[in-house]
Amino acid sequence: MTKKKMNNKGFTLVELIVVLVILAILAAILVPTLLGYIDKAKKEKDFSTAQSIRVAYQSAIADAYAKKKADEDLSVNKALVWQLMGAAANTDGTYSLDGVPVAIVDDDVQLSDDGTYQILKFHVTINGSDYYMYKNEWSAEKPDGWTAGGGEGEGEGN
Repeated sequence: MTKKKMNNKGFTLVELIVVLVILAILAAILVPTLLGYIDKAKKEKDFSTAQSIRVAYQSAIADAYAKKKADEDLSVNKALVWQLMGAAANTDGTYSLDGVPVAIVDDDVQLSDDGTYQILKFHVTINGSDYYMYKNEWSAEKPDGWTAGGGEGEGEGN
């Protein structure tokens, strides 16, 4: 009887398991890092949207200022803000930008010495996250000194 020589081409089970363990370790390291970048990108997009809402609000203030009579208080049309932003009105009276819920929660507008209206503080909610502009600084946390409502100026509220 003749013996056939075995052909040992391929990898052993131990070698395959070692490769799989190495790949699992790399995935465990990379996946949280990549998810962190995705979350950071979403926050940056929301922050940029908050700044755009403030610019549209400033435009609505200019529009309201041009239309108001001398003895009237400034009344900002928030629907105009959302129109400038291209936001969609929802059936419950809220607004959405690209399917993301947005709202102006609090603001404080005051007449400055040079006769223009300035936004002293501004609070918007985008997709459930809060963004605050206070003393021309933006923050995702409520700033020190923040008070709800009109505060120092003629706040419009919600």
